[in-house]
Amino acid sequence: MATQTESSLRGHISDMKAATDHLVEAFTHQLADQGVQKNATLSALVQRLQTTAKSQSQRLEAELDRFGAPASDGVKGLVAAVAGTVAGLYDRMRSNTVSRMLRDDYTAMSLAVVSNSMLHVTALAADDPALAATALRNMEELAPLIIEVGEAILPVVELELSEEFTPRAGAASTALENVRSVWKK
Repeated sequence: MATQTESSLRGHISDMKAATDHLVEAFTHQLADQGVQKNATLSALVQRLQTTAKSQSQRLEAELDRFGAPASDGVKGLVAAVAGTVAGLYDRMRSNTVSRMLRDDYTAMSLAVVSNSMLHVTALAADDPALAATALRNMEELAPLIIEVGEAILPVVELELSEEFTPRAGAASTALENVRSVWKK
């Protein structure tokens, strides 16, 4: 019979895996988007996002296997699945502008980082260094990708605005400098 600690850890891992699987689904959907496909740089970025999320899902699956638990854990898994659809849900609800997809990716990955930080502290509190290391690795992989997505959005917005009006030349470059300076403060 599983201890209360093991049961709690299984639930947290299951929630994180469900959310991560929905990231994989959203990134897969975005790779098929024509706006992403016609930009080689963005396509490569979304491919890296998908590959990273798949690897993280596999690591979380291994953690669940270590506890002898299935990937789905009832209501908690359902709640995590709903929470994990942030990026994918936006894709289905409205027009698929690339900038909005990237914004939604940024949001969903930020949620994944804070969720992994919660899993990390839970694992540390439960004295499970392997799980703590998995959650930390997931955060370490996602953090630079979030920054990359945040920077990639800016020229995409400038390009999309050119369909509505003639944007000031260099707006994305200026915005990038400003955004970087904000994050350094």
